[in-house]
Amino acid sequence: MTVRINKQKINLREKLAETEEHINAEQSLTALNETTKNIDINNLYTNGEHIRNSGNVVNNRFVPFGPHARVLDLANTPIDGGSIDADLKGFIGGFTDGRYGYFAPYNNGSPYGKIARVDLNDFSSVSMLDLTQTDADLKGFISGFTDGRYGYFVPENNGVYHGKIARVDLNNFSSVSALDLTQTDADLKGFHGGFTDGRYGYFVPYYNGSYYGKIARVDLSNFSSVSMLDLTQTDAGLKGFISGFTDGRYGYFVPHYNGSYHGKIARVDLNNFSSVSMLDLTQTDADLKGFSGGFTDGRYGYFVPNNNGARHGKIARIQLFNGGNL
Repeated sequence: MTVRINKQKINLREKLAETEEHINAEQSLTALNETTKNIDINNLYTNGEHIRNSGNVVNNRFVPFGPHARVLDLANTPIDGGSIDADLKGFIGGFTDGRYGYFAPYNNGSPYGKIARVDLNDFSSVSMLDLTQTDADLKGFISGFTDGRYGYFVPENNGVYHGKIARVDLNNFSSVSALDLTQTDADLKGFHGGFTDGRYGYFVPYYNGSYYGKIARVDLSNFSSVSMLDLTQTDAGLKGFISGFTDGRYGYFVPHYNGSYHGKIARVDLNNFSSVSMLDLTQTDADLKGFSGGFTDGRYGYFVPNNNGARHGKIARIQLFNGGNL
């Protein structure tokens, strides 16, 4: 009889403890929600350090992850506090130097060359630089990149496929230089993206009237020395890429369309700009083709699904460091 009573007491204590714990948890969550419900999600700072949002917890603080996006309409924002420029639309790609965001002008009804620069500190101040004031051909760019001092805009189509890179001094956002890649090789035009390893800029071959595979490499230290590497000399299918990236040692070119949707990644050794390897993603899965963009986290490369004959959503991930072999 005594044993049964003691067991009942123990069970009762456990239930009471569980109830108290549940009540305390609910009270804590209520308190957290009350504390954080009026937080300005656009201006989260602690001790002067920006808090990074990772889901619903921000530095151990509950913050709802929801529709907190701000909108800046470039075509309806005064330029440098002055008048509006309705031409500022139809961009493809962009980049940042840490302080400003730069938007690459492509086609707003026709090819154009007005770069929009946005101050990322306030996300409201907009400046504009019209590249065609330097050279009438400097329009129709797809994406760009920076080496820290200069911004480089990737030439695609300005009414015809072209190869004129625009280089902008980001220190003053006014000095513009041009380099015509077709002076090195007439095929070097119609690029779709680019990247830098710090010393060189690499321009991704896509379509210049036909799908092609000639990478242009520009020495950024002088913005004049141009080298070319024809990927089709390694494999006839290595052409028609959209975007590329580097892990520091190798450059990776993202397969899209070479006459048909394809999945052949080209990897180039940037140390010598001659050694080329190929990995056909369709050997893993027949649907892994027709990508549009890619990136790396340092260990893996990720390929962004677009169209393989139909719109698809299959991301491909490859390990970049595996003994030097794809």
